[in-house]
Amino acid sequence: MFKIALSATYAVAVNVETPNEKGTFDKSKFTATFKRSDIDQLDELRKLSQRDVLKDVLVGWSGLVDEHDENVPFSPGTRDAVLQIPQALFALAEAFWGSIHKAKEKN
Repeated sequence: MFKIALSATYAVAVNVETPNEKGTFDKSKFTATFKRSDIDQLDELRKLSQRDVLKDVLVGWSGLVDEHDENVPFSPGTRDAVLQIPQALFALAEAFWGSIHKAKEKN
């Protein structure tokens, strides 16, 4: 059953792979909260850089921690700091656009 009345936000798992000094990648995961967009808003978002898209649609997160494993609260400043990390920006963009264009992958 499809509901036409949806909440204003939704949560999506974000998988980030960060290169390390061993020549491999450290894998981490957190949950992003995105603002729901309609078709007209998505058309406008497609004209923006990925960073500007995420500044508009990313409205929260959970499971994001600092180097001391302390939770990092969401704010415009911490959002901008996270978006400066290339791997985080690309992972968030993939999570957002993937939540819009959900395609099942074949194994």
